[in-house]
Amino acid sequence: MNYDEFVIEVERRMPGRSREEAERTLIAVVAVLAERLDRDSRRRLAAYLPDRLKELFPEKTVTAGYGLEEFLSRIERRANVQGYAPKDLALVVTKVLGLGLPTGELPGILEGLPEAYRQGLIPKSPAKPGRLGKPPVRG
Repeated sequence: MNYDEFVIEVERRMPGRSREEAERTLIAVVAVLAERLDRDSRRRLAAYLPDRLKELFPEKTVTAGYGLEEFLSRIERRANVQGYAPKDLALVVTKVLGLGLPTGELPGILEGLPEAYRQGLIPKSPAKPGRLGKPPVRG
């Protein structure tokens, strides 16, 4: 996906919000996520992103060690979008990031984060018929 496609997908998931708010949200979440990921995970994620998002990835080798509360606080300050909880903003963006990556790649990239992060950032898969969706047809 190119940069504009990422912004459009974020905007689509934020009904009633402007493109500018969607872009600020995308940039805020990617930047804060890039600070928190370990070096290998940053490289893996950056490999799939357009240049305008790759620029947000620090070259440093030390991973920021702050907790989930600080992570969400940083997203809230940087995105500056009223009416959305920072956790919801993070989930919107990670869902969109997942669209731009090969299937199953995003959970692998995020696996180095603490469990509390992963629970809030990894989008849940939709139910599949025969599992949690429609009951299986018995013949």
